[in-house]
Amino acid sequence: MTSISRLYRSFSRLAPKGYKKSTRKILVYSGKEKDVDEWIGKYILLGLVLSFVTYVFFSFVLMINATLTLVTVVVLFSMIQIFPRLMADLMAGKRSTFVEEVLPDALLLISSNMRSGMTPDRAIMLSARAEFGPLETEIRNVAKKAMSGTRLDTALIDMTKSIKSEILDRTINLLVQGLRSGGEFASLLEQVALDIKDMQILRKEVRASVMMYSIFIMIAAGLGAPGLFAVSTYLIEQITGMSAGLDIPPMAMSNVPLSFSFSAPPVSPRFLFYFALACMFLTSIFASLIMGMIQSAKAKDGLKYIPILMLMSFGLFFLARGAVSSVMSSMAMF
Repeated sequence: MTSISRLYRSFSRLAPKGYKKSTRKILVYSGKEKDVDEWIGKYILLGLVLSFVTYVFFSFVLMINATLTLVTVVVLFSMIQIFPRLMADLMAGKRSTFVEEVLPDALLLISSNMRSGMTPDRAIMLSARAEFGPLETEIRNVAKKAMSGTRLDTALIDMTKSIKSEILDRTINLLVQGLRSGGEFASLLEQVALDIKDMQILRKEVRASVMMYSIFIMIAAGLGAPGLFAVSTYLIEQITGMSAGLDIPPMAMSNVPLSFSFSAPPVSPRFLFYFALACMFLTSIFASLIMGMIQSAKAKDGLKYIPILMLMSFGLFFLARGAVSSVMSSMAMF
């Protein structure tokens, strides 16, 4: 063990045991064979170093107040801990999705091998193809365990410990029950594979039927909200500037029959500008999570839409502000 590994392990002691346990599962599901203590300690150390540098820079260079500096440091440290874990979780989800796509083909191949007269362990071993990706390794491990004397149902159950997939879990449980009850294994494999394919087709049809809702959310969050914020913030800036330049005597206002005020808005344009940016930031996050829930019933599947929505939102916001400003300036010249 190197000195840097020991350093990472020492910092990993700051993490709770529950956090380590859940992170270990995520790393296994994502296919990363890494030491969880070293992995966690590396990001804790990175977070502490970057947080300290940020604190010094904000406090002594930019001279920002202590509250904002503290909030920034806490958010930065939290993001450094959360982001790698989210990426590993997304990799686990992507790995699971790929396994579910190729699982019916693998089951049909095992079934055809068994119908040709092979034993179950031999049929499973010859079904491990490179195009099955992560499933190839798991199929090969099942065959090796079965050939070395491990019960086939026990070897199949071990497969579910490294791949997080509800479809795979249900399939393995069904196959194990069929093995233990003495059913015809080849026919069971074939029927399960056909059922999985039917379910995948049904999922694709449902995803296509709800696609319109996702498009509506993307248009509202990425186009509608930025455009409205751009126009409103520009108008507030103009009204504030006009009201600041007006100097109406009180006697003139006393002759106006209606209670009318030319005073500036109580909220500064700069505050509204940053408020609009914060709203678009939060809207992009929650809209992406909602799109993930609509499409696959998993909010984390919508995380991939966050950069796209943020790019659309902020890009359209500044473009719309520039367009409105140029149009209003050209109108003022006539």
